[in-house]
Amino acid sequence: NQSSADAEVTICRALEDIAANLDRLQLARTTSSYDTIPDPTRRIACVAGGLGLTDVQRVAGDVAGAAASGSGVAVSATLARLERCFDRAVSDVWDYKMQS
Repeated sequence: NQSSADAEVTICRALEDIAANLDRLQLARTTSSYDTIPDPTRRIACVAGGLGLTDVQRVAGDVAGAAASGSGVAVSATLARLERCFDRAVSDVWDYKMQS
């Protein structure tokens, strides 16, 4: 069915978008460029919200808050939590696809 295939492509592109922005966040963390963190976190929150990935959306906001505080430890901890949430979401999407 074409609409199912189109939906799958859309979801895959959205997940790839989140993954690319996670890479940007990792680079910002590594270089302590906390001022560059708000843009990718907003993008992740927006895309995740559109997919119904509320945990990913919420934790992206937490990463932005940690960056605003300037604490490298807080950024590292919240970014690790965001990555775990994203990994779990991708796994859930994959499991759903395999059950369909």
